[in-house]
Amino acid sequence: MSSHPTGACHLSCIARKDSVISTADETVVVGGVDAHTDFHQAAVIDSIGRHLATQAFPTTPDGYHRLLDWLRSHGDLIAVGVEGTGAYGCELARYLRQNQVTVPSR
Repeated sequence: MSSHPTGACHLSCIARKDSVISTADETVVVGGVDAHTDFHQAAVIDSIGRHLATQAFPTTPDGYHRLLDWLRSHGDLIAVGVEGTGAYGCELARYLRQNQVTVPSR
């Protein structure tokens, strides 16, 4: 009998490129960012879609670093959706990709 709620999506492992990453010891999380001119509003959810936290970060190199550290502090970060990767979010998306974070293209 499963310990997970009926209909819940439990991620025991995630395929990432040519490898499989076990997540048995750490919570899998996904980030989302609403990009703005002066700040980015970030949110993080777990593998079954529970909202864990929301926080705003400045659109500066230090702000991008703090945003990524904050997302990773919640668990194994597997991807970040960034609104406006061709506009306000493009620098953040570039920073995340340079730091080995999957950022889906629009």
